[in-house]
Amino acid sequence: MIMTFSRALAKPLIETVTRNDEKGLFQVRIGTIATVITIVVLSLGDGTYVTTQDYAIKTDLQSGPYRVRYTIYEIPGEALDNALSTYRSYYKLALRHGYEPKSSWLVPLT
Repeated sequence: MIMTFSRALAKPLIETVTRNDEKGLFQVRIGTIATVITIVVLSLGDGTYVTTQDYAIKTDLQSGPYRVRYTIYEIPGEALDNALSTYRSYYKLALRHGYEPKSSWLVPLT
């Protein structure tokens, strides 16, 4: 089944704040962290897509912030899903190790 924006945004721990599918612009929250993450799905003009986002994630388990990898996708929903999965994975791992979510886990990218 093809990954759509709606399917990517419907995954656990993701709260959609705003979305504009036509512009590929999504604002979400992860878990109980109040900080809003902006993710943009960009067309490269050749039928492929990448994402940009305004935060990296660094939970108490990580030695440094982790940015979503620059990966090229043929389906825009897969690009969004990959970005969201990065945040979800590190968040869930920290919870499993007993850490409480903190807004400081999201590190602004400049």
